[in-house]
Amino acid sequence: MAVAQRPVTMLFQKHNLFEHLNVADNIALGLDPGLRLDNSSDKGWQQVEDALQQMGLEGYGARMPGELSGGEQQRVALARALIMKRSLLLLDEPFSALDSATRRAVLELTQRLSTEKQLCTLVVTHNPEDAEVLGARVVSIQNDSIKSES
Repeated sequence: MAVAQRPVTMLFQKHNLFEHLNVADNIALGLDPGLRLDNSSDKGWQQVEDALQQMGLEGYGARMPGELSGGEQQRVALARALIMKRSLLLLDEPFSALDSATRRAVLELTQRLSTEKQLCTLVVTHNPEDAEVLGARVVSIQNDSIKSES
């Protein structure tokens, strides 16, 4: 199975943005890895604009990743992950570079989109509050022991 056809989306701690592509193209990769979006209907590009707006990054589409703060880069990478049409979403510390207000808004957006898209979402985080907002089930690892909470 080709990588682009696998049912898994993974967002690593390192955002893996392509430095030679602008923000809009980095997000559009989540819709089509070849960036062959239908320009006749602009549906794909509208999804990219919607993702930018949801992440509080409207107007950032033409910017390059190097022009963004760490938190902005993190939101671009998360927008790309959330725009993908995959059933399993794996997130590794996806909110670590965000200030508290942005963190809360992006957490709630991620939770809402995960529910709407019926995604099985697995989040690795050091912040228990993140897990509480996102998870129906929380598993914590402390001192070599695993504790499961519903």
